Amino acid sequence: MELWHTFTPPAKRGRGLAKIVVDAALRCAALNGLTVDATCSYARRVRDAAAAPAAAPAPAKDARATNQEKSQSPPPRKRRRSTTTPESTSAQGIALLQLAAAAATTTTTRGGGGGSTTAAAEAGTSTVAVAATAAAVLESQQCAHGRRKSRCKDCNPAGAARARESGRCVHGRVKSQCKDCGGVSICQHNRLRAMCKDCGGASICVHKRERYYCKECGGNGICQHGKVRSRCKDCGGSAICAHGRERRYCRECGGKSICPHGRQKSKCKECGGASICSHGRLRSQCKECGGASICPHKRLKHRCKECAAAAAAARAGSGEGARPAIPRLPPPAPPAAS
Repeated sequence: MELWHTFTPPAKRGRGLAKIVVDAALRCAALNGLTVDATCSYARRVRDAAAAPAAAPAPAKDARATNQEKSQSPPPRKRRRSTTTPESTSAQGIALLQLAAAAATTTTTRGGGGGSTTAAAEAGTSTVAVAATAAAVLESQQCAHGRRKSRCKDCNPAGAARARESGRCVHGRVKSQCKDCGGVSICQHNRLRAMCKDCGGASICVHKRERYYCKECGGNGICQHGKVRSRCKDCGGSAICAHGRERRYCRECGGKSICPHGRQKSKCKECGGASICSHGRLRSQCKECGGASICPHKRLKHRCKECAAAAAAARAGSGEGARPAIPRLPPPAPPAAS
């Protein structure tokens, strides 16, 4: 039997799930008399640790010295009793092994080696895929809302509050994502490392966008209408309020992005919004700041005739043709003379 690869999704790491699957594979090999060839480095470490001989017992100490050490040492801590027994752990591992064999996604086990008693091992050509996602274990820890039972705000509000506060810094943010505290998830560009284009974050696709919201990559955050799912009115996105607007920008709903002056916080001069530059204008439309909406002719891009003519010439050269003209309303009739 060859264990050539193990993989656990990043969101579910740190729980010992891969070790449960590898232990189950070793147990299965031992029950069937198979020789384990661990190509995977992690599986090899687990196999060697399981096969290592027990440490030799320490020499007996003098009873008087032992009592003296006990009197000087602090009282031992009370350890929380584990609710998982070795029998239940191995049973979970065997169940995961059977489930992963049907899934055939990550770890592959090939039949082979001496002393095989199964038909697949004797043939030497059977390939069984073993997944390290540990879906069965996680399913027992999830509630009806798809969250962990101990941290679900609906099933266990107190536990959710404790979990939320335990990961908060003095600024009320997540510790690892706090710029003021220098969280481990903040890169040298003062952004989240996973979403930083300059650092090549894991959440950035080949189109230099966040993969979750990329249309070309088919991100899960894009709905069938080609819009962000949470902001799509046709899909009834979670960010759309009863008034048909984004909830954070809705004045009637008291959106979080509305300031006390009834404007968007980022665009309010009196509140010092982030989109207001030092000249008291919108940063994107400020000539002195070189705003993104300013063309090389120092005008707004959508109002510049020279930029519009250049864009039309470029479209004509590429064969796209000119854009259809926007119909204009006729001028109002002069008032009748009295």
